[in-house]
Amino acid sequence: MTIRNMDILSQSSQHMGVIATDQTGVITVFNAGAEDLLGYEAKSLISKMNINSLLGTDMADIASLIQIAEHDNNRPHDHAIQLANGEQSNFQLDISKITGEDDKFTGLLIMLSRAAGEDFVASDLIDHSIFEKILVREFKRMQRSELPIGLVKISIDHADKLSQQLGDEVWSDTINQIALTLFQRVQRAGDVLAYGGATEFLLLLPQTDVAGAVKLSEILRLIVQHSGLTTDTNSDQVSISLGIACMSPSQNDTEADLLGHTAQALALAIKEGGNCSRLAQINCTSE
Repeated sequence: MTIRNMDILSQSSQHMGVIATDQTGVITVFNAGAEDLLGYEAKSLISKMNINSLLGTDMADIASLIQIAEHDNNRPHDHAIQLANGEQSNFQLDISKITGEDDKFTGLLIMLSRAAGEDFVASDLIDHSIFEKILVREFKRMQRSELPIGLVKISIDHADKLSQQLGDEVWSDTINQIALTLFQRVQRAGDVLAYGGATEFLLLLPQTDVAGAVKLSEILRLIVQHSGLTTDTNSDQVSISLGIACMSPSQNDTEADLLGHTAQALALAIKEGGNCSRLAQINCTSE
């Protein structure tokens, strides 16, 4: 493939990891999405690290990556990568060659996304600390662009009771299955699903108005309700509650305001018995 403006590509994929190299494998592009997914800062890698060092020993040299790009027709590869915090997480890699106008090889382009295989667990999602950084960045971007931003806080209903009924192992599996169910349904580029820890998830929806945020929240609620997950022998369905907030942020607004409104909406949903979504009443214009 021919890439003429890598800056445009890297900026347009803020929540898809975009990594590019030169012809020797040295990293030349490491976008914000790659930073969020892997936890490394771009400045510590660009022009300093070879892509093989980042990907690990399974892909020992750039020749093996070139071979993948040439012969595998851009099919995604599942690959475990060590994160900046020392943990390993599974990703899908789409590897392509970058060529110039004369079709001369100039480097590699690697598109990086989280893999959701059978061993997917809630902690494979973006964690809360990284999510906070994304929220700050996206909130400021929506302020500058005068566009709406939505935030959904999700909680598993009756968590304390369920954990006692199901036992630690089954309860952990249940949380992981809910995480996978949510992950598989959040597909729009730019949306960010994070694991807030314990039994909570956070969903950031840039450029999303009230109608869009409410619609997606209800879809997620119904999918979990009808996912087949049950509480115990009485076959009650596992369910979630969702608090929704959406705003077109002014210069006086902060991301803390958005988080606060979302938490209040979630508290209302839980108070009303759960298995429902509630919307915070904030001014929000359409997309």
